[in-house]
Amino acid sequence: MPDPLDAVTTAQLHTVSGVDYADVFTAAAAWFAAPAQTDVAIWSLELDQQGRLYIESDERLYLEIYYQRFDKPHLLRGES
Repeated sequence: MPDPLDAVTTAQLHTVSGVDYADVFTAAAAWFAAPAQTDVAIWSLELDQQGRLYIESDERLYLEIYYQRFDKPHLLRGES
């Protein structure tokens, strides 16, 4: 499995959010089910909740989806 830290330079990021886990995972399921995601390989999923340390805390949950597209092979080499 690729190191998730490598995803920062070689993968794309999509973030979904919601007020609770059901919202977050429903939004993620809709994104995964879209026809545009047919050639997507997931590198990492990170669930994060904004907390009191954040100035603009909005008490939402965020799921960060790091992924690559097979239809864009230049991402595999880290090229722009």
